[in-house]
Amino acid sequence: MEGNTDSRWRTHMLKPRIPWSSGTIRPAEVGRGLCGVMMDRQNHLEDANYQRVVPNRFIVELSEDNFNRNYRPLGKRLLEQWRAQLVEELETANSRQGKREYLFGGPVQIEIRPAPGLKDNQARVLAQVHAERPVQPPQSKPAAGPVVVSRQPAPVAFLTMRSTNQRWKLYPGETTIGRDASCDITLDDPLIRERRLVSGKHAFIRCDGRRCVIYDGSPAGKPSLNGTFVNYQRVPPQGKVLEDGDLLILATVDPLQPQPDAPGVAAFYFWKARSESG
Repeated sequence: MEGNTDSRWRTHMLKPRIPWSSGTIRPAEVGRGLCGVMMDRQNHLEDANYQRVVPNRFIVELSEDNFNRNYRPLGKRLLEQWRAQLVEELETANSRQGKREYLFGGPVQIEIRPAPGLKDNQARVLAQVHAERPVQPPQSKPAAGPVVVSRQPAPVAFLTMRSTNQRWKLYPGETTIGRDASCDITLDDPLIRERRLVSGKHAFIRCDGRRCVIYDGSPAGKPSLNGTFVNYQRVPPQGKVLEDGDLLILATVDPLQPQPDAPGVAAFYFWKARSESG
């Protein structure tokens, strides 16, 4: 490939971030995994100005069943979301450095496809730098064989489901919640899916530093069908700052009396992270 002195595809295996989840790796988890692969120093090259050139070509491989159920229906929209997520991650990394230390070698290209031998809770990511000008390979040779991507920023808070004590970590940025498989927190409980009180993209939480704000509806601005409540009060359009121990209720039959234990409703407790161990 023209101008590229290290055109090898580097392989990474992704697994669900939440070990006790439903066992199917979700699009949101793959998106975070792609960012981890991109920022893995073993995958970086160096240009003549000593800037780090990160992978710009990615192939995501999934089990055939998972691909057909959760990824094929999203089509090009999902690839655009991942591409935007990678660009944002790179910009954030440069902002933290205070300079343009990282750059793509060329246009970001992502392909997704089914592959044999993979389980529903696995995704294989192949990453490559396809540079438009000469770059040098990394000084240290990466270990052979697939690796598990474990790079994650420290969580700033947690959500604990009231009925099951299942816990999710909240990271800086946006976390979407709803029935859709594309949500960061996908509510796939059979009763929630059957009653359909909770919207596909019901709410999202935006964390900036240690301040987390919950909003009703999708980040695109579409409100939920049955409302979002904090401590039995409806979340206003400008959002609601969350505090330790707050009760979050997604959906209600009676807006005047939201019930966290009503069938088909999702209820959580919010807790700020106390240590880096999460």
